[in-house]
Amino acid sequence: MDLEHMFDDILVAMAQAIENSYIILLCINQQYYESDSYRLGIIKGSNVHVDFSSQDDFDESFEQLIRQITFIEKQLSIQP
Repeated sequence: MDLEHMFDDILVAMAQAIENSYIILLCINQQYYESDSYRLGIIKGSNVHVDFSSQDDFDESFEQLIRQITFIEKQLSIQP
């Protein structure tokens, strides 16, 4: 097993997986979102954000997520 190059290979594989995806679902908790480690502002800022932080609103948030995914799928199906 090549442990020296495994890290690079994993990053390349992750990048390829993201590049070949039409939806990427990131799930983060509030503590991480508010932390200094959270550096995905550019990514999050340009995409859909569905808040699942309230257990009382979970069903509504889940429906919103499904609607957003369905919308993206429809947009992709009409693009040449």
